Amino acid sequence: MSSKTVRKLLERDPEFVAKFLTGPSSALKEYGIDPETLPEKQVHALEAMVQQTQENIRTNAKLVGVEMAKSEWGIGMGCCNDVNTRFME
Repeated sequence: MSSKTVRKLLERDPEFVAKFLTGPSSALKEYGIDPETLPEKQVHALEAMVQQTQENIRTNAKLVGVEMAKSEWGIGMGCCNDVNTRFME
């Protein structure tokens, strides 16, 4: 499957969006998309989108007194979640 498929799912399938924003690798696999078939540039863009969206949700949750669980955001080989990369900051 191509990055066009991912784009269509993000635009039209709220269930996919919810799954993708909390577990992008598992969501792609569930929908039959092999991340290895996506262009590297696309993978990095999707990872950045997921990471930023998760951070925005965590920030908004803190404003109302809720602590959000950490979620994976990585899709590619060197990936990751917020916990695994925090020490690099």
